[in-house]
Amino acid sequence: MLRNGEWKETRVNSLTSDRNAFLYITHMTDLLLRRMFRTGGYLRKKQGEDLAEEIVSRALEEILEQETEAARPKIEIDLSGLDKIREDAEVSRDSLLTEDEMQDEETEAEDPGCSSTGLDKVQTAVLKALLRETGEETSLLAENHLMPEILADQINEALFDDIGDSVVECENDRLSLVEDYIEDVEALLEA
Repeated sequence: MLRNGEWKETRVNSLTSDRNAFLYITHMTDLLLRRMFRTGGYLRKKQGEDLAEEIVSRALEEILEQETEAARPKIEIDLSGLDKIREDAEVSRDSLLTEDEMQDEETEAEDPGCSSTGLDKVQTAVLKALLRETGEETSLLAENHLMPEILADQINEALFDDIGDSVVECENDRLSLVEDYIEDVEALLEA
């Protein structure tokens, strides 16, 4: 018997023990181990060994699970360095920004646009351009390096709680307002 990493021998007393149960368990252990490790000749299951097979199978499965778990590499993640990484990333980002981009960020921080709807400054400007039907939304997209499909999704997501449906469509990289919601968009932007 294996306990705490040490094998210990236990004697089975024939007067107080069921000799057949002991023989069934040892025979079934031998049979299953031979099958599992494909060693020696295969043994045949004897009549009356059903319970022994269940007990030994369960024990072997538990041992294999324990060994598999012990063999898995333990991964520990040290989250203490994340703040330093974020600070370094912010310094790197700031060093890459041009003066115009830094001013734009400061302006957005002071005036985030139409915050009651969840739209940012550019999204609000694009919606106003679409309402005016001047075509200036195309230049706004280009200036801000935005993809029409993505911007349409962002606007629709921001306005979904207020309107409950998509208000901007994108076909062939051209944005347009859904006619049914033009008045709703005008009302939201005026608020």
